[in-house]
Amino acid sequence: MIRETVGNIITAKESILVFRGRKEQIFSGSVGKQVRDLLVDPVMIQSIQEAAEEAKLPFYLFEAKNGNWLAAVFARDTETLRAALEAICRLAHNRSLAIPGYLGKDWDETFSVILEVFRDYRSDVTIYYTKENAERLRGEYRNQEQVVADRDAGGFYLLRPWHGFPAMTNTLDIVHWFGAAFGYGAEPEDASNQEDACVLLKKDAVVNACKALVDSLDPAALQEQKSWLEEQVAVLTPSCTDEIPDGILNILDAVEELAGLFGKDLKAEPEKELEEHTEEVTEWCPHCETEVTLQWDIARDGYKAFCPYCGNRLMLCAYCPRVEQCDYDEDTDTCYYNREKQED
Repeated sequence: MIRETVGNIITAKESILVFRGRKEQIFSGSVGKQVRDLLVDPVMIQSIQEAAEEAKLPFYLFEAKNGNWLAAVFARDTETLRAALEAICRLAHNRSLAIPGYLGKDWDETFSVILEVFRDYRSDVTIYYTKENAERLRGEYRNQEQVVADRDAGGFYLLRPWHGFPAMTNTLDIVHWFGAAFGYGAEPEDASNQEDACVLLKKDAVVNACKALVDSLDPAALQEQKSWLEEQVAVLTPSCTDEIPDGILNILDAVEELAGLFGKDLKAEPEKELEEHTEEVTEWCPHCETEVTLQWDIARDGYKAFCPYCGNRLMLCAYCPRVEQCDYDEDTDTCYYNREKQED
């Protein structure tokens, strides 16, 4: 079983303590220095260092003063770390292990490796975070911007997997997990601090979901839909009543105000595309590979012509005002100025 908690790994009761070091300096890093000062016999430090340098494996296993074992991991990349943890897993014979949080350069990758290597391990594997690293993990969750609102289910869910939680995990489950495992740095007995922290993270989940919603909205499309709804309301409202069925419009107004909190203006009128008047146009026909010049007024005749040499459709892309937002779809052979597929 893999569990995570806030605590000092040096005082852990697990049978094997894993920490990261370097072959040339085994007791490097914050955890390594504490191991050297508190768990290792000073007389043995030099012999341990020499043995570690001679080790052919990406880790070195040795005994601590209290009778437990220490495993120094020498890993500069994820694959080497995986090999070291797999070897430790085999040699540990299902004895309990303690692993520091943020072991390795990329904790997301390291955590995924830990989950894979110890998935079927028959004893406890405890990951110890310092209070600072627990806050760091919380911050990474808050800043990931991958929460999606599910209106049918009535909640907020992960859009992509995160820290062992699969996609579409309810964010409240993650809130409860943070509170139970860490308390956001509060002491376990401080229930009020943990409760306040849970409330804060719930608010964070709502804020992230709102921001994801706002980022996904296109101002021009929203205003177009809103105008259409206003027309429908005007048509469908009975002339004999003063009540107007504008509930959805009220929701859209609220969304516009919400977007303003995130610095996005959804009320901006979409820019009108100015169509220039032309006397003639020149375009390259991709079908017969001929440069075609036509007597053509784009403002009057549009952006779709036909090649006088091969008869195929000829889109005047060189003159299109939407060239930077081109939405041509190869599967349907359509774009903004050619909505219906034409037979060649």
